[in-house]
Amino acid sequence: MKASRCTIAALIPLLVGASDPRPVDACGLVSAGDVEQLLKGGTVRVDATGNRGSLPSCSYVDGSGNALSIVVLPTAEFAATKARAERATQPGSPPTEAVSGIGAAAYLDDLGYLLIQPAGKPYTLRLLASRQFVSDRALTVAVGHKLKL
Repeated sequence: MKASRCTIAALIPLLVGASDPRPVDACGLVSAGDVEQLLKGGTVRVDATGNRGSLPSCSYVDGSGNALSIVVLPTAEFAATKARAERATQPGSPPTEAVSGIGAAAYLDDLGYLLIQPAGKPYTLRLLASRQFVSDRALTVAVGHKLKL
């Protein structure tokens, strides 16, 4: 029996449920200019985990402690993550709510994470934006509307 070689990069499409072998560019889903405009804290630094051993993600941080994180998740995570968020809502916290106009479906949980299922895409996105190190639900939704889905 002949052994086959398998690389982490080759596994990424399988992990995210993609039939398209091209990896998702998490940083390419929103322009740096849009992020700078929304965060309003000056120059934005971008940190990306490529497709080497983990699912793609992108983080933007400015000099004022404002930040944005975009994480690509397997499509199968959408329903499970939404259900978990609905169950985990803390007393006194805003409930998980549907957000219209972003992808095929989008939900904002009580912690301020926005979970997005892009229409026709083989992956799910999770966003979180913050101002001065505090989760900002309105900013997270505003970024969600700027995504190139």
